[in-house]
Amino acid sequence: MPHLGNEETLVELPAIEYLKEKLGYEFVDGQFLTPEYDERDSMTEVILKKRLEKALRRINPWMNDTNISKAVRYLTRPENLGVNLYEINEKIYNAIVNLSFSLEQDLDGSGQKKYHTVKFIDWDNIDNNEFLVTRQFKIHGPNENIKPDIVIFINGIPVVVLECKSPFLEKSKNENMGKYEAFNQLRRYMNARGSDIVEGAERLFYTNFITGILNKYHGYLGTISSTYQFYQEWKDPYPFKIKDIEGVEDNGQNIFLQGILEKNNLLDIMRNFILFDGGIKKVCRYQQFRAVNKALKRLIEGKDSLSRGGVIWHTQGSGKSLTMVFLARKIRRIKELSDATIVVVTDRVDLDKQIYNTFVRTLSSITTPVRADSVSKLKELLSLAQPQIIMTTIHKFQSEKEEKEVLKDEKQKKGLFFEKEFPVLTTKTNVIVLTDEAHRSQYKTMAKNMRNALPNAAFIGFTGTPIDKKDKSTVKTFGSYIDKYGIKEAVADGATVKIVYEGRKPELQIKADTLEELFNIAFADKSEEEKEAIKQKYANKRAIVEADERIEDIAKDILTHYKEHIYPNGFKAQVVCISRDACVKYYNALNKYMEEIIGEKLEVKIIFSGSPNDEPHLKKHFTTKAQQDKIIKRFLQPIEKDKLCFLIVKDMLLTGFDAPIEQVMYLDRPLKEHNLLQAIARVNRTCGDSKKCGYVVDYFGISNHLEEALSIFDKEELGEPMESIDAVYKQMLSYREAVMNMFKGVDKNDLDALVKRIEPEDKRAEFELAYKRFASAMEQLLPTHVKAENINDLKWLSYIRAAAKARFEPQNKLDIAGCGGKVREIISQHLKSKGVHQWIEPITLFDSDFNKKVNSLKSDEAIASSMEHAIRNIIHIKMDDNPVYYTSLLEKLQKILDETENNWIERKKKLKEFIKNDIQKGELKEAEGLGLTKEEYAFFQTVKKHLKEDNENNAVVKEKGVEYISNDIIELSKSIAKDVSEIVKKNYVIDWTTNQAKTSDIERAIYLMLTTKYFKKINIEVRKQLVKPLLNLAKKHYAVLD
Repeated sequence: MPHLGNEETLVELPAIEYLKEKLGYEFVDGQFLTPEYDERDSMTEVILKKRLEKALRRINPWMNDTNISKAVRYLTRPENLGVNLYEINEKIYNAIVNLSFSLEQDLDGSGQKKYHTVKFIDWDNIDNNEFLVTRQFKIHGPNENIKPDIVIFINGIPVVVLECKSPFLEKSKNENMGKYEAFNQLRRYMNARGSDIVEGAERLFYTNFITGILNKYHGYLGTISSTYQFYQEWKDPYPFKIKDIEGVEDNGQNIFLQGILEKNNLLDIMRNFILFDGGIKKVCRYQQFRAVNKALKRLIEGKDSLSRGGVIWHTQGSGKSLTMVFLARKIRRIKELSDATIVVVTDRVDLDKQIYNTFVRTLSSITTPVRADSVSKLKELLSLAQPQIIMTTIHKFQSEKEEKEVLKDEKQKKGLFFEKEFPVLTTKTNVIVLTDEAHRSQYKTMAKNMRNALPNAAFIGFTGTPIDKKDKSTVKTFGSYIDKYGIKEAVADGATVKIVYEGRKPELQIKADTLEELFNIAFADKSEEEKEAIKQKYANKRAIVEADERIEDIAKDILTHYKEHIYPNGFKAQVVCISRDACVKYYNALNKYMEEIIGEKLEVKIIFSGSPNDEPHLKKHFTTKAQQDKIIKRFLQPIEKDKLCFLIVKDMLLTGFDAPIEQVMYLDRPLKEHNLLQAIARVNRTCGDSKKCGYVVDYFGISNHLEEALSIFDKEELGEPMESIDAVYKQMLSYREAVMNMFKGVDKNDLDALVKRIEPEDKRAEFELAYKRFASAMEQLLPTHVKAENINDLKWLSYIRAAAKARFEPQNKLDIAGCGGKVREIISQHLKSKGVHQWIEPITLFDSDFNKKVNSLKSDEAIASSMEHAIRNIIHIKMDDNPVYYTSLLEKLQKILDETENNWIERKKKLKEFIKNDIQKGELKEAEGLGLTKEEYAFFQTVKKHLKEDNENNAVVKEKGVEYISNDIIELSKSIAKDVSEIVKKNYVIDWTTNQAKTSDIERAIYLMLTTKYFKKINIEVRKQLVKPLLNLAKKHYAVLD
């Protein structure tokens, strides 16, 4: 079989080549960036010290040697800057980007020292920086060594870490196993997996700006805070064009390299598109980077106020608020726009507050935004037009009324007044207005006033819905589109989840146009007498929608749907009603049937506006703004923390309400156009692996006229905002066919043969993806929209998956967490019924019932295979405890496998003996035989290995494949092992493994002991070679003393 390549030849080396040849980076292999080549002080260091010193002198010619050393030390010894990686990273970011680090120096010879800002990177002159890329850059961590695939340095500072994975782990356009493996590796490197022991080398990430994952076809961008789902693919190399990127057809990762790591783009992202927001470090998505830079291009190049502005349509849930922050921040930094007055306008007080808080949290180090909380304050601030950020709402542009009445008579009881023309507040051209959803039809007048008040300002409108075909005023006010990012793109990128709609209880939907038609449909099952009585009661269309009998029927169906589809995954619901009366009726009906249908008491709350004159039944549910905020805060909590699961609304919370925990909207009111798109987007936010989609369950009948309801939008531009349940079912069938075809021609009852079909690693990865796609689609449809045969297929595939895990990866837990609650329950119950539920959990040699678990695999081949993988896992885990001993066991294991090829019974027998004699007892037995502790035995093996390799006095003799070692070497190795153990105990201090100075003290003590006591018995080269491995073992065994 031809060699197709691996992650090194297909991903890593081509990426290095692109960075060198196309983007002009200097390349130095990791093996040359070591202390031996004077690049860094030790293998625990990550800063290339000499390169940093040189850059500091070049960028800051005023600095003397003392201050150069202080600046270098600030980056090489940053542990005291914070208590965790996030805090340290933020402090260093502020020093490098926001220039918060300064040092004292007398520059004019006056004898007076003044503080001067230190620049680590020259942001204004890109060519004044050194861009260096390396591969396999080895760093010694506290307990293990790491070798990231690619590290990028600017001026000797590691700012980017990239992990590469084989494209063969990818079998789908949209998801891949390699991405997850790389993510897990990056988390291990930065010690972010919550391990009991310190993993990786966290210090590499103290100065890190971004991390990335490459796999030849795709590139994903993240930060030190990014969870797996927030490593998003970079799909646009703006300002470059995909068609102009060399080799992009075969190397899609070049879009990532060109779009992010092109030198100008990289510095731009580092400086303007990274935010520290409440404990989470965020980096822009490609559409945010593109939109902001397109907007700036217009602002700088536009000839008049209209050509300088425009509309950014980024679908709801895709990060509009942060795009506004990125744009405002970059405006403040650009020379041509630095004196601009930025006015951020929203259409709701709560959104104004939310965006204001976001701006304050993320921009406080650059500028402090000001809130214009009154019309007079707004007028005052805009009249001055100072270089600052002003936050306000569109309502502050409401016209005042003339004092004189225009009309008041017997018919028009309330006086009508002309509105005053809104005054011009400033004619300056350096005013930039960023508005959120201000194109909505009800704010047309206020938008016009805003334009009149600021006649020469540039207006940039942000919207989550496209401009409709009839809307000419938005284009007149803001200009044409700057950037578009639609629903389909957001779902494909994982920025939002898809929305699945379903019309339920069609007999109760409002399909008729006339009252008579509606009445006859709604009450078709009633007798003529009953119909007549009901007619007297319900005299209009709304009254029929609010009919008690209809609402009770729908409420019962809502509870049934919620119990079966939503509750198993721990998500919550919103009910949207036609009126406040309907809200109260739904509240009563849901509470009435809650325990009967759900089986427990879940809480329901209403949020609507009210007045003192409301009827008592409405007034009972009236809440103040503070109470509403409290209700919303409770609703956002996970179900296990708060059982408030249903919010009932009429108009409130249909726009701008960001609740990832909401998965379903039960709709019983007419909505169309922008209002419909805004409302359904409440369920499209991502929320962990279990939220495969959002649901819109329609009881009013909107889905019957969906095309009509959205007809004002350009169909091609809008795409499909919702997917029908039938379309999801068809998709599920295609996923089912793909995964089932992997076992075509194999006996469905022969588990060994089925598992053998997916034995190769790439086949297992392919199966895993195909299985998860099928399981995910099933989760969206269960329990009511799938056939029994589909469920049986899922059970059968789950059995194969569990068996393959137990056989090839016994040490791992079977990942069913991301399958969704309904699928998870089916899998769990099926494996229990098969008597193999234990296959879900890891099977390791540590388990007291290891033999019982392994024997449940039934066939000799499966048992032997599982034992082999369990042995390999334990050797891997313990390798750092005693590298020499466990390397010898790995060789011994391979010998057993070679001797028992195709003889499963003999292999099973020999592996059992190997586990018993070598794995479980061997190390301790040998240590005791030598009179050593387990820890001393690890030192002994390492010393013995180095002495054997030296073999100056022919103390090692080999005869017929057998090795004989002189007693002198054995005794010398024992003596050194005991001495090292004593030295470490004697010099032990708390945290010595993580504190570089304390580590160095013990390292020196070990070397001093070897030199003073054993200088005659061991030559100097061997003594030097011994120090590092002995120190690493000491860190492993004596990090904490009992």
